[in-house]
Amino acid sequence: MIWVDSDGYESTDYGDIVLTSVLKEIGQSVYATIEEGTQDGFSNESYVGTLENEGVGLAPFHDFEDEVPSEVTEAIEQLRQEIIDGDTAIESENAPS
Repeated sequence: MIWVDSDGYESTDYGDIVLTSVLKEIGQSVYATIEEGTQDGFSNESYVGTLENEGVGLAPFHDFEDEVPSEVTEAIEQLRQEIIDGDTAIESENAPS
């Protein structure tokens, strides 16, 4: 199973069947907001978590680490970097403009 929002391996009783989790790193948004406020740079613009600002991410494979082929983990890392670099665009009608 692939969990969403938090690391399901750590936050549920189903860790033994959680391959990984798609993470919403809410702590990053809180940190960024506090940092802006302490530097007199706070704005009311929406915070959008991205791979680049570490507002979203992929949890470790935990118990499945040895079962996921290195080619897959390398492809995931390459795609992650392509998204950060803007070489691979992620488009969604739900994305903020």
